[in-house]
Amino acid sequence: MLIKKISSKKVKIGKKDYTESVAVSSEGYIFSWSAKKDRLTKKELKPFLERGPEVIIVTKTSNLSKIDQNLQELLKEKGVLLLFDELNEAINSFNLMVKKKKKAILFLDLK
Repeated sequence: MLIKKISSKKVKIGKKDYTESVAVSSEGYIFSWSAKKDRLTKKELKPFLERGPEVIIVTKTSNLSKIDQNLQELLKEKGVLLLFDELNEAINSFNLMVKKKKKAILFLDLK
């Protein structure tokens, strides 16, 4: 399922537009999600890690500006590639992973 950016606060996933923050898997699952603070933590990602992703992509925004060090270390230990990019780059990276048939999860912070 490819993603298309419509604006900085809106994306199209499949045939539906989203303006709320969501997590999207390369397998086509869409989950309601939002960062609780200015940094992403291990606790927030734990349910998603159980899906066994090869790549996790997170959008860097004014609301979400850091990835917790403990989370970075955990992902490294599990062999999960972490990408932390601006919206356009994050979407491009996710779409590339989908085309390469990689197991990826994209966390879109659209607030």
